[in-house]
Amino acid sequence: FIIMVVSFVFSSAIYFNVDSELARFEESQKVVLEQQLVNEAKSRLIVNLAYLNLAILICAGAAGYFLAGRTLRPIKRMIDDQTMFIGDASHELKTPLTALRSEIEIYLRSKKHTIKESDEILKSNLEEVERLQRLAEGLMELTSYGKMNGRLTFQETSLKEVLKSALKNITSLSKEKNITIVNRAREIALLADSQTLTGLFTILLDNAIKYSPRNTKITLTSDVQERMGVIHVRDQGIGIPQKEVDKVFNRFYRVDKSRSTSAASGYGLGLSIAKEIVTLHKGTISVKSSKRGSIFSVEIPLSYKCFFLFL
Repeated sequence: FIIMVVSFVFSSAIYFNVDSELARFEESQKVVLEQQLVNEAKSRLIVNLAYLNLAILICAGAAGYFLAGRTLRPIKRMIDDQTMFIGDASHELKTPLTALRSEIEIYLRSKKHTIKESDEILKSNLEEVERLQRLAEGLMELTSYGKMNGRLTFQETSLKEVLKSALKNITSLSKEKNITIVNRAREIALLADSQTLTGLFTILLDNAIKYSPRNTKITLTSDVQERMGVIHVRDQGIGIPQKEVDKVFNRFYRVDKSRSTSAASGYGLGLSIAKEIVTLHKGTISVKSSKRGSIFSVEIPLSYKCFFLFL
C-alpha cells in the first residue's frame, strides 16, 4: 500500500509536470500547439503511467509476499515447535498423574486398609512422583540450554578429560548391565565449554547403555576432519529403524519399546538436550544405525592451537 501510494504520487507529479512544461513551451515559444496532439500525448502518458503502476503493484505484491513469508517462517516454526512441545509435555505429564489418581482413588474406595497395602500404594506413588520429577528436571534442563547462548565459556578443552568425567558419571549404570566401555579416543583440544561437553557425552553414553543388551561393548573413537574434532560413540544395541533415524533428536522421541530388550525408561529428552549442546558449540550431531547397533557422531570445532597444529 505504501509503495503504491508513493508510485501514485510520483505518477501524478510526472503528469502535472509534463502538462505544465507543455504550457510553458507554448508561452515561451509563442506558438499554439494543436490541441488534438496535446490530448493524445497526455492520453498516452496516462496509459503508460497506468501500466507502470500496474507493474509496480504486481512486483511489490510478489516481493512483499515473498519477504513476508521469509520473515514469518522462523516465527511460524517457533510457534509450531512450541505447540508441539506443549502437546507432548502434556501427554507425558498425563500418564503419571493418571496413575497416581487411579491408585489413590482405588485405595480410598477400599473399606479396609492394611499396613502392607498402604506401603505398596505409597511406594507406587513415590515412583510416579520420581517420574514427574525426572520429567520436570529434563524440561528445565532443555529450556536452560535453549537460553544459554552467549553464557558459555568457550576455551581450549581436553577431549580426554571430558570423556574421563563422562565415563565416571555412567560407571554404575554400565556395571549394572555388565557393559564394557572401550575408550580409543585420542587426545584432541576442542574449543568448548567443558561442563556442558561432559554433559553431552554423559547423555550419549547413558543412551547407548540403556538401549544395549547386557554383556555388550560400547566403543569411543575420535578423529580430526578439517577444522572439527569428530567423536564417535558406537554401541551394540537394538538399533533404530531407518525411517525413524531423523526423529531421534526430537523431543519425547523414544525407540519403539517392542524392539527394546532392555525396557529402557525415560522421556526421550536426552538426545534433544544433546543436540542443543552441540548447536551451542556450533557443531553437528548425526547417527547411523543398523540391527547391529548405532553410531552417534559429534563434530566440535578445534581450539585454535590444535587447528594450527593439524594444518
